[in-house]
Amino acid sequence: MNVLISLGLIATAMAQSSCTSMFAGLTCRTSSEDPTKVDATSVTNSRNWLCGTYPQHCTQINSGGTWASCNSVEQLSFAMNSYYTQFQSQGASACSFGGIGVIVTPAASSSAANSAPATTTASTSQCSLMYAQASCRTASQDPTQVDATSVTNSRNWLCNVYPQFCLAITNGGAYTTCNSVQQLSFAMSLYYNQFQSQGTSACNFGGIGKINSGSSTPASSTTAAAAATPSTISSNTVNCTAMFVSLLCRTTSQNPATLSASSVSGARSWLCSNYPATCTDINSGGKYSSCNSAEQLSYAMNLYYNQFSYQGSSACNFGGVGQLASSSSSGSGSSVVVGPAPAPTMSSKAGLAWPINQFNDGTNPSLSPWSTGKISWIYTWSYDPSPLAISSNLEWVAMLHSQADASNFISRINSGAYDNVKSLLLFNEPDLNYPPYAYGLDVNTAISITLQVFQALQARGKSWRVGTPAMSYQIGWLQQYLAGVSAQCPSCKFSFVPVHCYTLDSNAFKATVQNYYNTFGLPIWVTEFADTDFNNRNWQASQSDVNNFMSDTTNWLNAQSWVERYSWFGVMRAVDIQDKANMAMNYDGSRNALGDQYVLRGGSLN
Repeated sequence: MNVLISLGLIATAMAQSSCTSMFAGLTCRTSSEDPTKVDATSVTNSRNWLCGTYPQHCTQINSGGTWASCNSVEQLSFAMNSYYTQFQSQGASACSFGGIGVIVTPAASSSAANSAPATTTASTSQCSLMYAQASCRTASQDPTQVDATSVTNSRNWLCNVYPQFCLAITNGGAYTTCNSVQQLSFAMSLYYNQFQSQGTSACNFGGIGKINSGSSTPASSTTAAAAATPSTISSNTVNCTAMFVSLLCRTTSQNPATLSASSVSGARSWLCSNYPATCTDINSGGKYSSCNSAEQLSYAMNLYYNQFSYQGSSACNFGGVGQLASSSSSGSGSSVVVGPAPAPTMSSKAGLAWPINQFNDGTNPSLSPWSTGKISWIYTWSYDPSPLAISSNLEWVAMLHSQADASNFISRINSGAYDNVKSLLLFNEPDLNYPPYAYGLDVNTAISITLQVFQALQARGKSWRVGTPAMSYQIGWLQQYLAGVSAQCPSCKFSFVPVHCYTLDSNAFKATVQNYYNTFGLPIWVTEFADTDFNNRNWQASQSDVNNFMSDTTNWLNAQSWVERYSWFGVMRAVDIQDKANMAMNYDGSRNALGDQYVLRGGSLN
């Protein structure tokens, strides 16, 4: 039997014998080690989401990984525990996974969950054989015969941009005992196997790489080189494609071979150097680190474009390698519960964003002057309406404002309190953290809570229209959130996207709202907007400017068929985060001139 095949079989056998020990050593795991005792659909959905969104947590359970021979729940438990270790600051929710995960005290004697068997490392002869079979390798396997600087630079680039190619040569991998050029050749070969459609340039690496014409392709052979490599490349193809097609700004092609390599490299270098936040998810260990170079660049380009879309198409040019897609969508418009709820027919789109405690003493002004004219609906940033909202003729919309309200929101769903409520809002500006108005929330916690909400809604057997979280400005947060929800619950569809927009320029307002619609392809609710600039408190609009801004924006909103509702900020007495010119309410709770303009004419001056 081939030496390398023998090595792989031995490693697999050891992994099988250690699966139980590994499972026992986990803090977060499924409630049982027996697959027949854990819901198979939940196991599949959880694994698909984990491995698609956080592939680094699945490297040891994929093909060739240390725990590849374990059963399905042992493998999932290993990945769940890896995820929980990273996000345990979120508490028990980081180990929920739709209810199949539990937190336990691991067996003190077991360290298997945190380390791979030492016997999986290769001997000198095995390193040489691996090198001989590499499809792309250095000109020599002797480190003294290859430029050391080029070796270091090539390895740094490969392992940072494509960390999946370096798993077997780092952190106890199968080839960590091989010399530097053998290790680099292993990673180079994996890169070349994926991008060989680009020709010899995919094996150049600054001139130190050579194509080995006499090798078999490691990716399809049964050598230990292939066995030691996780299948994250192929397992993430669908995830990367879904990400790419969802982008508004992206490269002209998803195939790197059809793009100018220098243009792709130059655009990425500029983006990651000047706007490093756009590259967080495509760098080593990032969510999309396993995607190809065009997909990764597109993700970063889109984040940049979301921030600077007011500049128009030039914000997506990137030397000609970028283009704006005609449209993209993250959902179908139908609701997510047992039967989709149709969009209600409204007499007017205008509504009230109404704080429950207007007078800061537990009381509120009368709703009578406000629940008339063009006003048809109300929300209170709360899971409970004020008594005034209940008694008015306005449609009340419930809101899960922040993580702290989750249990109350879900309990009201379970109790039937929302059975007659038509629409629900989820999370107020989770991309920002400025209590008490917004409480920053990481995407994964938001996804976990959202899945619990949908589960409760489905159990009621009724139909609701559910809105996505309302962003302050970070569209990328919402894209990640929607991808995560869809991965774990494909039947969970949102009905509309709430938008917040504060600007002194009505054209910038229109461009922002239009961008949300273009990006997600869902109806829009503008649940907060005003003629103000929170970034420059010394530069605010005059009263006449505000009146004209309200008229221009509301006339435009009413003319867009895909805009369902809007609510001005604010129908309230002056608050510390807003200037007086935008306040539609007098101090005694009555309407001022701006209030009349909004209530009686839906915002229009005419």
